[in-house]
Amino acid sequence: MDQFWEDSLPLGYYDIVLSEGMSKNRGIQANWHNMTYLKISNSIDDNSVHLDYACGPGSLIGHYINSEELFGVDISQNQINYANNKYGKKGNFFTNEQFNLEEYQNYFDSISIIGLMEYLTNEEIKDLMSDFYTILKPEGKLLITTPNYGGLMSIVDILLNNFGPVNYKSENINKLTKKRLLHILKDTQFSKIKLHTFNNIGIVFSIVNIKLAIKICSIIANLTFNKTGFLLFAKLHK
Repeated sequence: MDQFWEDSLPLGYYDIVLSEGMSKNRGIQANWHNMTYLKISNSIDDNSVHLDYACGPGSLIGHYINSEELFGVDISQNQINYANNKYGKKGNFFTNEQFNLEEYQNYFDSISIIGLMEYLTNEEIKDLMSDFYTILKPEGKLLITTPNYGGLMSIVDILLNNFGPVNYKSENINKLTKKRLLHILKDTQFSKIKLHTFNNIGIVFSIVNIKLAIKICSIIANLTFNKTGFLLFAKLHK
């Protein structure tokens, strides 16, 4: 996994896609990231001590969260270098090797994990949940997003891997559904778990206008009671 993220992903790739799309106010991939970051940031309290794990180039911290103490951790040294260079004034960015969990017991108010679970086995997910449980404060929140393979995500996967700039097929090993993810999370130390889908078919309108797509996604979500979506969102409390 280490070499894939170092060699296959262009420096700052996700952040560049996001920034360019938002400046043009159109683009499905840009709004996919934008809506994900909005979903996460809406659950983070002001002035929380927050950790964004698997932070990539640091977009969530750089654009969506305001707090005095923010941390980003990622497996890729290249992406961490990018994050430090661009967003180092807002947050502290480390590679996995540089970040010592033992120094942060009961330290964080909230932790986010965006787009990581699909690259881990069930046991690796459970081990990670155990680590996060120890570094969260009492009543701390763990926020997770991952693709929902209970719907149309398999088709999106095929399109991305065959026509997108990055092929994730070799790394994407865990096709999670709402039922499968809930089963895994219930087998952790976390007892308070909420899980629903988001980012539905309305996102295709991002081709025309990002704000329009967000409104249509919201309407569809309300009509379907958040039961359809390309992504899963889990909120867990310690």
